[in-house]
Amino acid sequence: MLHAGTFTVSFDVAAGAVPFAVAAVGEAGGTIISIDPAAGTYTVSSTTLAPASARGDFSSSIASLWDYASCNWKTAACQPFPNSQIPPSRIDPYWARATQMLPAPNMAAVGSPNATMQGSDTLSGSHFAVDADNDSQLSSFGGIVQVPYGPFDVGVSSFNLYVDGKLIASKSLPYLLPQRAPANFGPGDF
Repeated sequence: MLHAGTFTVSFDVAAGAVPFAVAAVGEAGGTIISIDPAAGTYTVSSTTLAPASARGDFSSSIASLWDYASCNWKTAACQPFPNSQIPPSRIDPYWARATQMLPAPNMAAVGSPNATMQGSDTLSGSHFAVDADNDSQLSSFGGIVQVPYGPFDVGVSSFNLYVDGKLIASKSLPYLLPQRAPANFGPGDF
């Protein structure tokens, strides 16, 4: 499952400020921006998807990709996608749109569907902003996480924004999980 988030942050850096970090994090990774006011620079590291996994190709990942639509709800036995590749016809349009919003990776992680975008830049003045108009590439992050297949209704993704180690904002979002039992099962169905 793709877990992705976007964030915005805007503040003025005080004169004489010491280096600090802005971190927007979630279950599948995040964006960490390390700011050095004295040097007038910042570095960034964001979790994103490897190009192949953004297209549904998980063949180079260490773990098998299971097709939850093939699972037997009584035994929880599932079939893997052939060669750990999701057929194009099964890729949700929302998936394609979400993956296009993530930053382009410039560092791979061997055996993982996730990758990293790292970079650096200079500060322009004392105001720092990450939003749709300022460094929009930095405002998104995401990655693949394993979700359970079982008798669970929902999972919850939590996203947190920290500035200088202090929690500034937090949001938890529920999402539906693939379920083992059909909605109309009865006591004799097991």
